[in-house]
Amino acid sequence: MCYPGITRDVRLVKVTPVYLEDYSLQLEKADTKAKNRQIRFSAKLNKQETGHKVTVSIPELKIKQTFTTDAEGKVQCSMINVQSKKLQLWSPENPKRYQVQLTLGGWGEACTIADEIGFRTIETRGKQILLNGQPVFLKGISIHEEKPNGGGRANSTEDAHKLLSWAKELGCNFVRLAHYPHNENMVREAERMGLMVWSEIPCYWTIAWKNPATYDNARQQLTDMVRRDHNRANIIIWSIANETPHSKERDTFRSFIQGHTVRVWSHQAVRIGLVLSREVVLRCINGDEYPVLNTISSLLRTEGEHFVVFLAEIGEQACAGIHPPYLLLVARDLA
Repeated sequence: MCYPGITRDVRLVKVTPVYLEDYSLQLEKADTKAKNRQIRFSAKLNKQETGHKVTVSIPELKIKQTFTTDAEGKVQCSMINVQSKKLQLWSPENPKRYQVQLTLGGWGEACTIADEIGFRTIETRGKQILLNGQPVFLKGISIHEEKPNGGGRANSTEDAHKLLSWAKELGCNFVRLAHYPHNENMVREAERMGLMVWSEIPCYWTIAWKNPATYDNARQQLTDMVRRDHNRANIIIWSIANETPHSKERDTFRSFIQGHTVRVWSHQAVRIGLVLSREVVLRCINGDEYPVLNTISSLLRTEGEHFVVFLAEIGEQACAGIHPPYLLLVARDLA
């Protein structure tokens, strides 16, 4: 459903002449038995000025370190050490987030940004997804940005909590925020509640793949999505497309947007366009149609050992309680 006009909060933010435009705190991968872990810190000012002091403070971990910006106005990939036994990793079972303060000093007025950040690692190994070095099985559902009980766009923390609570009641540990970046309240509330997230830009169906303006639009939406949410521990997938039939133009477009994803952010999450060898969408209509069964079964048997395969939108519009034999076949191949 389309909602015209402004459907989200608008804020006017007063800033100092030089301010922190972006920052990143990410846990580096390490052996699960390592005694010490490293948190990679990066920051960027709105101006290319050297000599500004940026202090990172995480009181609960007794961390307080100061870094200096370079000629590009950046703090680039600096490491913060922490003992493993003191660090609680974010997970669905323990969605731990730490109070973090970033203070910019140097020339002129100091300013401080407060955030809540969780630390975790996400990676793929063969056909497994590893969260904090341990295999995790994703049990998820797709959610649109609609108010829980009707009435327009979901835009409050209360709306997000209700929708996500329903997902948890269904046994989910994972949600796909379809098919566009949702309100920041939704992402942060999912993080607080321990739900992993698939975040997506709206490149879908047969859009104008050859139009340069289409690519520019998609690239900007991807950039905005990643820049806004790259410190959220629960986002494990940046998705770049939905239900796009194969064509030469589409594949060229997708390769360009995948490359842009890597350039914008290569550390945070599994990149779905690089994890899947091809895009596969399954749909079961009324429990009796499955036109791509042979293709899917073949994919799972031949490539399932080497790629993580996501089955999305299964069972939508299906009759409750009907379990056709071909769904059991797919479940067997996934086991």
